[in-house]
Amino acid sequence: MRIAIIGHNLWGVGGTVRTIYNLAEGLGSEHEVELISVYQRTAGAAFELPAGTTRIALVDGRPGSEDRRSDAYFRPSSEIPPTEELYSQYSELSDARIREYLQHCSADVIIGTRPSLNLLVARFAPCTAVRIAQEHTGHQHIDEPTREQMRVDYGAFDSIVTVTETDAKLVRESLRLPRTPVIAIPNSIPVPEIPLSDGESKLVIAAGRVEPAKRFELLVHAFAALADDFPEWNVRIYGSGSSIPELRRLIQAYDLTDRIRLMGSVQNMRDEWTKASIAVSTSDAESFGMTLVEAMRAGVPLISTDCPVGPQEILHDGVDSVLVPTGDAPSLSTALKELMGSEGTRRALAQAGVSRGADFDVKTIARRHLALFNEHRRPQLARALRSMWKGGLRKSQHHPDVTTVTAIGQVGGALRISIERPASARSILATLEMTSSHAADRPVEFPIFGRTQEFSISPDAFGNDALWTIRLISEESRPGPVVFRVDNRELLYTEVPQGRTKQVVPYITGEVLRARAWKRNRHTEVRAVSVRESGIHITAEASFPLSTSGRIVLTRRNDNTELDAERPSFSLGSENILQFGVPALALATERIYTHEDWVVTYRDEYGDSKLARILDDLPAHKQIDSYQAWNTSDLTDDCTEDTGSIAIRPYFTPRQGLAISVVGH
Repeated sequence: MRIAIIGHNLWGVGGTVRTIYNLAEGLGSEHEVELISVYQRTAGAAFELPAGTTRIALVDGRPGSEDRRSDAYFRPSSEIPPTEELYSQYSELSDARIREYLQHCSADVIIGTRPSLNLLVARFAPCTAVRIAQEHTGHQHIDEPTREQMRVDYGAFDSIVTVTETDAKLVRESLRLPRTPVIAIPNSIPVPEIPLSDGESKLVIAAGRVEPAKRFELLVHAFAALADDFPEWNVRIYGSGSSIPELRRLIQAYDLTDRIRLMGSVQNMRDEWTKASIAVSTSDAESFGMTLVEAMRAGVPLISTDCPVGPQEILHDGVDSVLVPTGDAPSLSTALKELMGSEGTRRALAQAGVSRGADFDVKTIARRHLALFNEHRRPQLARALRSMWKGGLRKSQHHPDVTTVTAIGQVGGALRISIERPASARSILATLEMTSSHAADRPVEFPIFGRTQEFSISPDAFGNDALWTIRLISEESRPGPVVFRVDNRELLYTEVPQGRTKQVVPYITGEVLRARAWKRNRHTEVRAVSVRESGIHITAEASFPLSTSGRIVLTRRNDNTELDAERPSFSLGSENILQFGVPALALATERIYTHEDWVVTYRDEYGDSKLARILDDLPAHKQIDSYQAWNTSDLTDDCTEDTGSIAIRPYFTPRQGLAISVVGH
């Protein structure tokens, strides 16, 4: 069967996009699937293309493209209702490209995935194809003028598919299309490619678009009330959106930047869930709730607001999840406290969640879609006529099986590699090649034999502080795609070793596997950075015994000036713990450049040790650990008459070193 799925921007991120790729994964193993994206706005796609699937863009929206030089690109759409949510993103050019594609499409099944696209599918897709309208938005969120247009055009569809029974009922009542069945088929969620959560971490994870409706501030308030009672627990919030600045300010106001991290968007969220011991959803409403099922499939116990529509259909309070009232931070805090304090409760919920999550397996949901397609397939004569049409779906291409390379970060700087190759490659030699960004490092190669292979790469293979690129090179005449996976759970909370420190953190960027390597003979790990009214306070832990003669030195990068080491106040504690305050007023007084950066170093009679944060699972901290500034303008006039308004902010450099930014206004 030849299946075409049309989306708005399949190079981007978001729940609907992820759902489209999941469905393509389920269908692509036995059928030809083409993903048609109206727009391509970036060079690389956020999600991997499943095997057996092709992807095309109808309009090139990248800066400098030929399409963006067309006047039609900027003229408004005449096909999309002006009140439709994404109307402003459609144009006369996109209208023409979508219409042309649909009129010449030779697919057996054509699926639209949002109201704007569904209206065009209804008008221009050949009537000999099975035409399906998917509704992911939630019908209650669609404006009335767009609904009115749906009532006019949606009768052309063979079926309308919603993701919940509640939404299916709303669509039936609203559109009143007696000849067009409306059915509910939930979204599909693949199981993680790495082992499920073991529940050992002290980590709470939430994910989604960081927009007002997701209410992530509730999680910040709820955790802040518990942070002192549960010092080993931390929070990570994944996603991007317009609420990031406001959410970051709230976290900074609670002085919890090191405990609540804004992680941004990641390529493979389903594997990231396996790091969590608790998952949280705080939305006011969810048309489905992809993150709910992703968390359950990863073996993570779930707390969710009891909001419409998805959570109320998917979750069972007290069985596979804990439901709390919508918008109620104290109730969320109570639920968090119960789960953080009870490993038994967490494990019971996680076990039930895994069982419930299996109902949304990719293959299970794909079979339901296929049953729907077959129910509406046209007679053989109509399909034969359609096959005479020109254009449309691309010719079937060769799709070799996928090779999977999993990199597992290990404490002490070793890297564990697991490789699974298709049966066709069992007798073909391959090589795992590692190349370094450091000129003194030589490439390292590991021969690969057979279908499966596991081996460890010694810390000594990573010669210097460097960024390594890891590639699999095959001698196959037509090598198949390589998919990379990373499992860094062992690195989440790495203790500071005594003596030489080595750390290697694998990660994926685009379609490339990389590893960030550090080596330190003397290492001082930054454990906490606190910005309060009283100043900037640092807690660090050394991999060597601290000396009574040790001191903190701040070196200005602009000219290598060193700040008098007597100005900082610090105390030496037990277990090589170092605590000190940054001399903010001294930095302000010493300022001679508009923008200065001061590197923070511990110095004793044995040498220097630059403070850094390298002992966890993150390859970079600069964008994630974003601290508020300490401003001299907040002080009394007699303290600042010679300095003016100066912002002093701690941050981590691209090499993970701790530095202090001093900016005058």
